[in-house]
Amino acid sequence: MELMQELNFTVREMKTAKKCVSSLDFIEISKHGVPAKTFYLLKVDLYKIALQAALDRKKDELEALQSSTSVSSHQYVSQRPFRRSVSSHTDGG
Repeated sequence: MELMQELNFTVREMKTAKKCVSSLDFIEISKHGVPAKTFYLLKVDLYKIALQAALDRKKDELEALQSSTSVSSHQYVSQRPFRRSVSSHTDGG
């Protein structure tokens, strides 16, 4: 209940979040006490592995995207010099 209030989740959102979290290998959920309280254990070593795998996938996706585009980035730069527009605005005072 405390976590639900901190996150400003509804009961339904909290149940959905718990279901998603319980499917992760690097988080262990347990209940203890009367009334039961939910405890979350983060397995740091497994979290680091999962995080590195996600970063590697994103890196591969970016490299694939960059290699599939035949237009180089320098073609997007304008060849015209930058001109600043000057307005003749007065206060009227």
